[in-house]
Amino acid sequence: MTNTQWNWYAVQELASMIALDGLRCPRCEQQTQKIEVNLDEGLLRCGLCNSPFSPAECHAALRRPPKTGLSTLYRPVGEHELAKIERTEYTRFPPRLEDQPIFYPVLTQDYADAIARDWNSTDATHNHVGFVTCFQIRNEFLSKYEIQTAADRSTLEYWIPAEDLESFNDNIVGQIKVVAEFRHGQLVPGTSTRTQPH
Repeated sequence: MTNTQWNWYAVQELASMIALDGLRCPRCEQQTQKIEVNLDEGLLRCGLCNSPFSPAECHAALRRPPKTGLSTLYRPVGEHELAKIERTEYTRFPPRLEDQPIFYPVLTQDYADAIARDWNSTDATHNHVGFVTCFQIRNEFLSKYEIQTAADRSTLEYWIPAEDLESFNDNIVGQIKVVAEFRHGQLVPGTSTRTQPH
C-alpha cells in the first residue's frame, strides 16, 4: 500500500471518529468535531486553530495524554512491592530491580485487575496475593511517553524507563491508593472500591 493510499484510508477512519466523538487536534490539543477532512490531500484541518495535520500526527496525538491536568493510572503489585510503597506513606513506587528496565503503569482498572488476579494472586512467589493500586499523575510529565498496546485496545499501558521512575514519582499527586485485593485468583470481598451491582 502506498503512502497516498494509507493516508486516504486513515483519513476515512478518522472521519468516522470525528462524527462520533470528535478528535483532539494535535496542534491546539482541543477535542472538537470541527475538523475539515480533505480526502484529496489526505489531510485534516482543525476548525478551532485553523491548522492542518496529517493522519499520522493525529494517531501520534491519540497515543499521548493532553499536556495539562492529571491522568489516573493503575498499577498491579504484589505484597512485597506494596510494603515498599507503604514505607513511603503511599507516595512513591520503589526503584526497579536490575532485571526490570521498564515500569508498567496501566490505563484501566479492568486491565490492572486482570494482572493482579490472574498473575500475582496465582503465583507462589507473590504468596498468592495481588493488589491493584490507583494514583494520579501530572500530564505535563506523562505526555512525554506514548501509550502502548500490550495485546489489544483493552490492554493499554505506559512504558517508563527505570531511570525515569524517580521523576515519575515526583509527579504523582496525592497518595497511591489500594483499590482491590485478590487472593488465589479471587477478589477479596469488600476490597474493591468499584460500585458493586445490586
